[in-house]
Amino acid sequence: MPRCYNYFCLQLSRTASTAVILFLLFSCLCCVDARVADPKYYRLLGVKETASEVEIKKAYRKQALEWHPDKQVGKSDEEKKAAEDKFKEISAAYDTLSDPEKRKVYDQVGEEGLKQGHSGQSAQPDIDPFKVFEQVFGGGGGFSGGGSTFSFSFGGGGGGGGGGGKPKPALFADAEEHVTVLKKRSQLDELIKDSSSDVNAATKQFVVFLYTDHSGDSKKIKPSFVKIAKSYSGAVVFYAIECVSKGELCSLVEDDVQRFPHVVYYGYKKKLEYGATEAGRQKVGDAVSERGLSRWLADIVPESVVHLKSIDDHSTFLSMDTHKAKVICLVDKPGVPPKIKALSMDFQDALSLAVVSKRESPEVFKKLSEPTSPLPAFYDVQTGGLSVKKGTAVRSYIISVINSFRSSQNEAKFVELTMDMYTRGTCSNKDSKFCLLVIFPNDVYA
Repeated sequence: MPRCYNYFCLQLSRTASTAVILFLLFSCLCCVDARVADPKYYRLLGVKETASEVEIKKAYRKQALEWHPDKQVGKSDEEKKAAEDKFKEISAAYDTLSDPEKRKVYDQVGEEGLKQGHSGQSAQPDIDPFKVFEQVFGGGGGFSGGGSTFSFSFGGGGGGGGGGGKPKPALFADAEEHVTVLKKRSQLDELIKDSSSDVNAATKQFVVFLYTDHSGDSKKIKPSFVKIAKSYSGAVVFYAIECVSKGELCSLVEDDVQRFPHVVYYGYKKKLEYGATEAGRQKVGDAVSERGLSRWLADIVPESVVHLKSIDDHSTFLSMDTHKAKVICLVDKPGVPPKIKALSMDFQDALSLAVVSKRESPEVFKKLSEPTSPLPAFYDVQTGGLSVKKGTAVRSYIISVINSFRSSQNEAKFVELTMDMYTRGTCSNKDSKFCLLVIFPNDVYA
């Protein structure tokens, strides 16, 4: 019997010994071969030599936003030059490691070997770091239509202002009336905190647009974003963050933006990225478009509105929630105006709000309005009065209707209590009024 200890057996046949030696030698060779010739690119991106393509891309996105020349405003010339070199290096590292063939050659011969064309490959040309940035974050048409999407030179000013001239104005510089550019972390922190508040929640919804000044896709969709922001005025506030110069703010919203622009909604304790809905559906990889943005916001901005599409709907609405004031908003096209959505949520405990469309429900519309009435208009169910209100006057009108209704509830009324009224809340434990029931025999009441 061979003498054996914990892990090794001391008695081996000549054949077995040879096999073990060959195995160990092969293992050592494999270990040596598995190491890359030059780990510089991996260190630049801060990833392991075994990193996946997803990990490499994520690391590049973070580093690129950190070292982009536009982020170096206000720094010394030495600091700008160091950032310029770093931006070039991480771009070269990503360009190589994101390409399986280039990465394979780099692992074998390193950076210098790759540049000089060793291992049977052609020499590696200098890469355009801005073009790499565009390819990763999305570019589209660029700034000047045709040609390269970026026309910036390194050095001097550090602002990426194209050909050494004056820096281009910020993307939303001409749209500040409808889109506010966020620049302070304290402001963003407060907005995010308020979006989770239960107090006046409808007025604390907001949408934030993450972009870079040099993103062609961001520039292309900007007019549509401003147009939609204008349509939501008074209901949802729209903000924008430039993610190169304000990377910290950008990271608070989304730590790893994969494509610019990136749009996020906050409100009612929810955070939804573009394409995601209340049900959790998400359009992965879809670029932001005007139609997509409009539909997405229409789906996710909450409402407490009754849609009247028939005479039966109208009758049901009149008999429901008798402890609340009732207003019907008359509109031309189907759908609920954003301002009405916000008001319906703000006053949902005191007001039942309905919407009827002239095009969708002409029969109901005709019952409530004159054919020539300006739209949108508001029908007070309590008084039967029709009013045309716009802007901030709508909120004041709603408050006056609610107050008038509450005052009228303090007056005693004698009405017949039907089973239908009772099942819908009249004189129930949810009714805010006191009810005095007077019961008559059928023949006396008749």
